[in-house]
This record gives sequence, structure tokens and C-alpha cells, in this order.
Amino acid sequence: MGYLSMMSSLFVAVGILIIVWNAFNVIRWRFKEHIMIGLEGSDGFLRATTAQVNAVEYIPIGLVALVILELSKVNSLSLLIIGGVFLFGRILHTYAILNEANKEDYRLRKLSMMLTFIPLIVMSVALIVQFLGLLT
Repeated sequence: MGYLSMMSSLFVAVGILIIVWNAFNVIRWRFKEHIMIGLEGSDGFLRATTAQVNAVEYIPIGLVALVILELSKVNSLSLLIIGGVFLFGRILHTYAILNEANKEDYRLRKLSMMLTFIPLIVMSVALIVQFLGLLT
């Protein structure tokens, strides 16, 4: 399998786009509100920076795990499902942070957290199982 034909390359590309989109959104807010440094600003600015920080916290580690699983010859369908759920969770989380009108209703954020953490845990367990399988 050539590196460019790896399924995980699609997920890496989408993950990069999510992070870059969030970064551009923060930049847009910074210029709009004349905030060149720091994190103080309007609710919209704080939501944009929160979405960016959150994406940068979770997307890279999820993508690293996905690539390692693919290099370990994990089934392509499994990769497609786990990677798709993970990135859908990340997109939904960005949307929820930026758009939740009712600040007391976090249903979308809770769902997006589950769609992030479940794939991360599944990938972690799969990596541990693979490692232990190599030892026997």
C-alpha cells in the first residue's frame, strides 16, 4: 500500500482543514475586535478560541492513533467507521461551541464529546491489544 493511498490520509486532510478553519475563525474575530494578543473579548471571540484550542487538543492525537492502526493493517472498514465518527464528533463539537444559542443546553456538545471520546478509547484499546498480541 503506497503512502498516498492510505485511507488515513483522507482523515488527516480533513483534520487539518478543521484546525485551519478554526484558526482562520479566531483570526477573523481578532481583527474584528482589535484583539492582537490575549483571550479577553466578546462571547463570540471566546467561543472561537475555545473551538480552536479544543480542536488542537484532540484532533492530532486521534489522527496519530488512526495512522498507527492503519500501518498495523487494521481492517479498512473499521478505520473508515472509527475515523469518520471521530472527525464527525470534532466537526459537531466546533459547531456546537460556536452556535449553541442556549448556554444552558449542552446536548450537542455532550454528543460531540461522546463521538470523540468513544473512538479515542476504542483506538487506544486496539493499539494496546495489538501491542500485547505482538508480545505473545
